[in-house]
Amino acid sequence: MDMVLTLEVGMPRVLKPCGTEAAYRRHLRNGEEACDACKAAVAGKKMDRLDGDRDTRKLSAIASAVPEPSAEVAPASSGSDEYDPLTDAKENLRLVKAALKEAVPREVSALSKRRQELVALISELGGKKEVSIADQLAERRAARRRAEPEASATS
Repeated sequence: MDMVLTLEVGMPRVLKPCGTEAAYRRHLRNGEEACDACKAAVAGKKMDRLDGDRDTRKLSAIASAVPEPSAEVAPASSGSDEYDPLTDAKENLRLVKAALKEAVPREVSALSKRRQELVALISELGGKKEVSIADQLAERRAARRRAEPEASATS
């Protein structure tokens, strides 16, 4: 049986039944001790909020389970405390790819976006650069034009 609360102004409002967060707050507002059903509802909501922390722990577990790359990365200089952004970006990309394999659907979008950002960063920092077909054709055309004056000068 739903309880109805009539306000001085406006329409009557149906109170939420016990076993909900609203009922838990109502118990506290009225100075009552919350019933077991309401306490369980609030505990369940807190556990749902903690799921985000579990996801973070899951990602760190995945990162620790990912095997190290087989090729050794040469240090940028003799100092061992030197920071190399390109190496760091490549390592992050490896971790994101591993996390994508284990990700639940709601995590895929954020991981995909991060992957794209890392690929762009690696490209900027001097990683593998993709040369378009138009750039390749322009380079060949320029090489032919440089070769034409040499060929006509020798003949």
